[in-house]
Amino acid sequence: MEEYSKQETKLSHKEWRRIVKKERRKRKRQIMAQERDANEERLRAALENNMEYMQFCAEKEKQEKEKKVQEQEKHAERERLWLEEEVNMHILHSVLQFYIFLGIFLLISLIFFHSFVTFKILHYCSYFLYLDKKLFLYITYFIIAYLKNLTKFLFVI
Repeated sequence: MEEYSKQETKLSHKEWRRIVKKERRKRKRQIMAQERDANEERLRAALENNMEYMQFCAEKEKQEKEKKVQEQEKHAERERLWLEEEVNMHILHSVLQFYIFLGIFLLISLIFFHSFVTFKILHYCSYFLYLDKKLFLYITYFIIAYLKNLTKFLFVI
């Protein structure tokens, strides 16, 4: 029985050669990696002792910092312009909503009341908004005309 168990643990020559070659390749790779690391370390040490290289590295780092600062400034400027545009658009949107509301109100007053009442409403609104009366009237009449065209389709239905 002992001979039978020894035979199970004994490797064939082919398997033994395969394992030996594998271990040899592994050792060779490890030695090459150690040599590569040692060469890199020697090169780095030599470069650190070189004053020109150190000045080059310092200059490169300085340029990278300046570039980063410039990019941040550009980004901040774009952000500021975008926010200004956003605020302007919100203001414009609210003004247009007001004019549309006023136009609807004036259209309703034209339909249900006399045109003199509508004119008085326009007159008081122009004082309230501190606008030039002509400009205000042109804008509101334009809105009224536009809304009248829309209401034509509403009354047909």
